[in-house]
Amino acid sequence: MAAKIKKKHFGYLYRALLFMGAVAYILYLFPREGKFRYEYQKGRTWQHNTLIAPFDFPVMKSQKELTAEKDTLLKNHHPYYKVSLSETADIEKQIEKRFDLEWQQYDLPENKERSYLEAVNKLVDDTYSQGVISYSDFNQLQIDGQEAVVVIGEDFAKTKSIFDLQTSKMAYERIMKAVSGIDSLPRFAEFVTSLDLNQYLASNLDYDKELTTKSKEELLDKISLSSGLIRAGDPIVDRGQRIDDNVFKVLESFRTAYEERLGNSEKREIIILGQGIIITVLLTTFYTFLFFYRIDIFNNNRDITFIIVNILIFITITALFKQFTTWSLYLIPFAILPVVLRTFFDSRTAIFANVITILLASFFAGNSFEFILLEITVGMAAAFSLKELYNRGQLFRASVIVFLSYCLIYLGLALVQEGSFKQLVLEYKHFLFFVLNGLLMLFAYPLIYIYEKVFGYLSDVTLMELSDTNHPLLRRLSEKAPGTFQHSIMVSNLAQEAAIRIEANPLLARVGALYHDIGKSVQSVYFTENQTGKISPHNSLEPEESAKIVIDHVKEGVKLANKHGLPKMIVDFILTHHGLGKTKFFMIQEAKAHPDKEIDEHKYMYPGPNPFTKETAILMMADSVEAASRSLEEYTDESINNLVEKIIQNQLDEGFFKYAPITFLEIEKVKETFKEKLKNIYHTRIAYPKEALESQKDKQNKTKGADEK
Repeated sequence: MAAKIKKKHFGYLYRALLFMGAVAYILYLFPREGKFRYEYQKGRTWQHNTLIAPFDFPVMKSQKELTAEKDTLLKNHHPYYKVSLSETADIEKQIEKRFDLEWQQYDLPENKERSYLEAVNKLVDDTYSQGVISYSDFNQLQIDGQEAVVVIGEDFAKTKSIFDLQTSKMAYERIMKAVSGIDSLPRFAEFVTSLDLNQYLASNLDYDKELTTKSKEELLDKISLSSGLIRAGDPIVDRGQRIDDNVFKVLESFRTAYEERLGNSEKREIIILGQGIIITVLLTTFYTFLFFYRIDIFNNNRDITFIIVNILIFITITALFKQFTTWSLYLIPFAILPVVLRTFFDSRTAIFANVITILLASFFAGNSFEFILLEITVGMAAAFSLKELYNRGQLFRASVIVFLSYCLIYLGLALVQEGSFKQLVLEYKHFLFFVLNGLLMLFAYPLIYIYEKVFGYLSDVTLMELSDTNHPLLRRLSEKAPGTFQHSIMVSNLAQEAAIRIEANPLLARVGALYHDIGKSVQSVYFTENQTGKISPHNSLEPEESAKIVIDHVKEGVKLANKHGLPKMIVDFILTHHGLGKTKFFMIQEAKAHPDKEIDEHKYMYPGPNPFTKETAILMMADSVEAASRSLEEYTDESINNLVEKIIQNQLDEGFFKYAPITFLEIEKVKETFKEKLKNIYHTRIAYPKEALESQKDKQNKTKGADEK
């Protein structure tokens, strides 16, 4: 008892620490600037009193204006190229060597050698003074639409049109054209051709990336971020005034300045206090909801940790998006949260957790009203569209519904704000965000699988996979113990129908029933449903030995389940389907065989525990009822009714359902379900009195004879 109280107190302490930790963490992530007190939307009228500027603030240019101004400046910006003097000198030396080699082979006046060399050097100098650029750089300048470059030498910097520049091929062609016009030197054109200058000409202009980038940054730094100034006392917007583009720009500038002043002033501590109060109230509301409406989740440390961790994950993603990216918050798939929570819990919990998350995340959004309206609506649509997740197709359908919900709500907001469809065309990118958001919803499928492994949950997807009779354990059961396999199928049908009737988890009840007797596949011959002969193998065993074999099917089942990686929730069905019950048949045999011996009841008791969920309680009832129904001598309404009532009443009397959250009314509904199902299975009919029965047979015989004739 003391241990139980200690555990209960630890649970309260843990949930309190989890609460305080979550508040502190979210508070750490929250933006430190204050929150603007007014909500407004472009295209609508100002619903508040006339707003007067309390201080001077600049009117910031819109991103569109800044981009246009930036593009204009960059269009007039030219890349920088440095003249490589060492490259030019090296090329001239190579040409002189070639000149000396070729001069000896030509029959030209020796006194003219100097004139020829000077003429060649002049051609090369003129070419390099003009500027030679690599073909790749020249091509890139044309692609970028550049019309000029800035050429920098040791003592000069001048702007040149790219059409004044030349590649090595263009330079060679220009030299050869100039050679043809020199008539004062005999055979000069022929001699220059023999020099093969084409192989020596190379670029002497090198792109200076560092200097180009620096000049570009200096140019952009000159751009003013503001387009005007609002003085303290000037009216910003009047009550009822329509918020057009200009007014919206002024309001946005005022909001930014207002929040920055709050965040950077002595009021910073007060802002943090206010944020802490809001976070505390919202999380307290969520805890209160769980306490009054989902006490099972509130008292389960694993469940409440799972939900809080998921809320914190989405708040963290929102904060990172806001701090490190310029992307829209609508790219964050908030709808995954209600889908995941709905998979493991219920719709109310999923939607409530989603609302709390969106309200907290709205502090990072520019337009909180629009953000809250969109995300909460989409979250509800996602939760309701995915009532049960059995396959990936359902998740794809949910992602489509999420996309359509985003589009419809945003369409309605845009029409209210703008009064036309024109702005929708201009802001098409929002619909691209919604498409990506819908696609990101598909990540819920692998996320659910990860959560199952980390937190030990069981989703409907996994249950559907386990319900496949081709599963190795079920196939083994059908081969080793066919009678038990058929019994398990029958029990699963009864359990599923009863679970539906009392709003438990029908799929979980069905799967648990399919696997509850897998331990019988180890020594199947010792169980009645698998025996084909009239002689039972228990006849040659002592009652204590027989009891041990029967009881061990629970332990063997657990071993097989763990070996094949069955989830813990399914193992619970194996452990609890007999609870702490006893093998009374063998106890009675032992008492008859040894009347003077004191019987150790623990040797005849199943390991348990007793059922502790609705589904495990349903299985215990269904298992006993289905097994007992096979021994009925006749199947009538009365016999089936008496059987069901007797078995379940005995289980109630022995306290098997003491720790299961199932009510007497629900047990009555389970009884009625079993009676209906068994009557349908065994085709019961009204039992007639003897005389009436004989008369009925006579009529049937006469009818039969008439038909034969």
